[in-house]
Amino acid sequence: MEPGLQDGDHIIVDMATTVPGARGRLHVIRVDGLTMVKRVALRDGTLSVSSDNPAAPPVPDGSVDIVGRVVWQMREPD
Repeated sequence: MEPGLQDGDHIIVDMATTVPGARGRLHVIRVDGLTMVKRVALRDGTLSVSSDNPAAPPVPDGSVDIVGRVVWQMREPD
C-alpha cells in the first residue's frame, strides 16, 4: 500500500468496523486465506477493492472477508 503504508509500519485495526463506506478507506481484508491491507469502498451495493500502489499485483479473485478498518499507523523515524 505504498506510499501511504510502508513495510514495517505498525497499524491498529478497528475490528468492529467491517462494513466499508462509499469513501474508500484502508481495511485489512482476507481473500482465500491471504491477509492484506487494501482500500475498500462500498458503492451502490458493489464492493471495490484497490491498492494505492500502482505497481502492486491485482487483488486475487475470491471472496473478500473484511477484518476491520485501519484507524492508526506508526512508522519508526529514520
